[in-house]
Amino acid sequence: MNIYTGTFIKTNGDVRTMRFVRVPDLPKTFLAGKIKNTGKSSTLKEGKELVWDLDKNNFRIFDWGSAVGEPLCEAAEESFTKTFDSI
Repeated sequence: MNIYTGTFIKTNGDVRTMRFVRVPDLPKTFLAGKIKNTGKSSTLKEGKELVWDLDKNNFRIFDWGSAVGEPLCEAAEESFTKTFDSI
């Protein structure tokens, strides 16, 4: 699992730094408990991505189109990955 730290400019002009995990990197068991299949399809605008915010413990949108520099990517230790079992 990779952990990203990225900064972007929000629509209101505020600068936001977020530590996040991209949805495809999240454990499937974790996702199964968080995502409910409502049958609705949601499409995000280009450059925006649904991610898991590690500080807010919730899904958020990261705006790659307004990113300030390139987000830092670090490999998570196995012990960190296990913390998703308790969220």
